[in-house]
Amino acid sequence: MDWLGVTIPQMVTLIFTQNFKNMAYPTNPIYKLVKDPSTNTQNTVLGMINGIQWQIPFNVDNTHYQDYLEWVEEGNTAEAAD
Repeated sequence: MDWLGVTIPQMVTLIFTQNFKNMAYPTNPIYKLVKDPSTNTQNTVLGMINGIQWQIPFNVDNTHYQDYLEWVEEGNTAEAAD
């Protein structure tokens, strides 16, 4: 499917890239907290999982978020939000 001459997957990638292009990605530790720019509250964590960058919502039903909470319980600390 095209929209303005760009396929939808390319458009999603472009939007994601434009919204997060200035954000530093987590390096060490593997998680970084993210603030919602409209509310200035932390509502997401970026995670590096198997070499893939994931944006993980604060949702207890999300398995990646459950892994993050377990990682924190082990005494780890996520990188602070920008």
